[in-house]
Amino acid sequence: MARKPHRQHAAAATATLETKAILSQEYELLDRLVPGDEILASELIASILQTTLRPKEFTDLTTLNKEDEIWRASGGPAKILMPLYRYALWPREQRFVGPFVPHPTALKMTTTLLPPSQSPHEPSSDADTTNTGLGSQSSASDAKKASVATATGIELPQRHKGDWIVAPLDVILRSGSTHKRLFKTLPSDWNASETDVVKCLLMLLFRRRVKMCRAQMEFTCMKVFMLEHHDHTVNPNEVVGFAGGEGGEEVYRDPVVGELMTKLLAPFRFGSKHTSGTEKEQGNLSMVASMDPEPTLEDVSRSFLGPSQPFFQFYSDFVGLYDSTSFGHPLFAALLLPPTSHQYARDYRRLLWGDHAHMLKSVRTEVEDVLARDEEEVRRSWLEPMECQKGDGEMLGGYVKALVKGQVTGFVRLIAVHQVASCLWPDMMQQQQQPRETTGVTAQESNKNPLKLSSVNLLKALLASAGETTLRDLLGYDQIRPKGEEATGVVRLLLLPPQCYHEASINLQAQRIEWSVSVCGKGARRRFPTLTAPAPGDGSAS
Repeated sequence: MARKPHRQHAAAATATLETKAILSQEYELLDRLVPGDEILASELIASILQTTLRPKEFTDLTTLNKEDEIWRASGGPAKILMPLYRYALWPREQRFVGPFVPHPTALKMTTTLLPPSQSPHEPSSDADTTNTGLGSQSSASDAKKASVATATGIELPQRHKGDWIVAPLDVILRSGSTHKRLFKTLPSDWNASETDVVKCLLMLLFRRRVKMCRAQMEFTCMKVFMLEHHDHTVNPNEVVGFAGGEGGEEVYRDPVVGELMTKLLAPFRFGSKHTSGTEKEQGNLSMVASMDPEPTLEDVSRSFLGPSQPFFQFYSDFVGLYDSTSFGHPLFAALLLPPTSHQYARDYRRLLWGDHAHMLKSVRTEVEDVLARDEEEVRRSWLEPMECQKGDGEMLGGYVKALVKGQVTGFVRLIAVHQVASCLWPDMMQQQQQPRETTGVTAQESNKNPLKLSSVNLLKALLASAGETTLRDLLGYDQIRPKGEEATGVVRLLLLPPQCYHEASINLQAQRIEWSVSVCGKGARRRFPTLTAPAPGDGSAS
């Protein structure tokens, strides 16, 4: 009799392992489906939802409990999401590809046996369009809507593993203007809000059994924030969009939504390697895909944006929404930064550091919260190459203005200080052995900034306008590897704040001051702080 509890625990553990194995197989099978397999995909998704979205699977969420309304709204999470998945599998009612293996349900739905020969995002005659009164021709606006309607469906086969999971979010982002028949397909008792849909979707992502990359998670969270940007008004066919959060509150401010997005992005934080989590959180870490090269946000966004909208336009709207509604929301701010890395075109950096420089003071993301893999990625994505090496005076001027006027902090300040110091001090410029790069920057763009990339002019501008703290951080800034660490083989790729602001030795700081005096006169000496040796242990190790 005493052994029965142990047997019960063993049986429960075995059942749990079997359930996880079945789930993994269902996810794997979904990744292998092709056009015509939509009914099978629907059955697999329904099974995954029923197995995953149960109260006992989310006991580690502090903002969600088994008494939460989400477990009862519209019949529970599975019933909230499933109608949206079914719609996403067939966004175009007049085209249904028959399955390779005959299926009784598919018999009356089949309209063709031929798989689509066109691009998944190319407008077609059976997509939702509006007759313009010109025969079979439709306007450019209608063609764009058709393209969007196709792009927000579940694409078989998938571009990236796990793409199908976020389909309900894609649907509600377009619900106000594109999906004319969406609300006709929902069950009569279905009354979920945007917040309900997003909660359930993020819960499924949090307990997924498929590996997804960082860009997929970043773009998904960006779309959650962008729910506040899309149209909630009545469309021309009197179809009303989804209701937002309670009392008109933004969806991303919901406590459950906020906690889930934080947990989904946690494995990708720079500081995640220094922390440990619960067993379930470690399980979420195991669902992180490692790819080389890793897809960019521009890559993963194509399946949603389609060919007519570049990711830069989406990012521009994202930045504008942050500026107008976020009030410095920390997760919103952290998502502004990935597209400003050197992996993307300079237009992204110019948008944030130039056109929207006034809001940089609200981006208080610390280094450990940056969405980057390690020190090397931080260095190569934001600190190298130097802007003066690329001949980009406009960007360098943006960094100077941010330090002088913007009161920037955290990681944003590190970027600005590094770029300015690297183009200011002769010793740091000598460390850079890379050849001068001017690709993508015209002479006209280079001359926009009055500093003209001259370290002397740069110094004069700083001495005239910068505060004492900024001058002190620039004077003490360095990224030289300590000899002791090189000798022991423990070489840090990046020195972090505040240590990097005090890394330059007293002798090196004195040399920098003497150089400043030699080019700007004795008045320069009075602008710099009095040199004192840093206290033992000053700064934080990386």
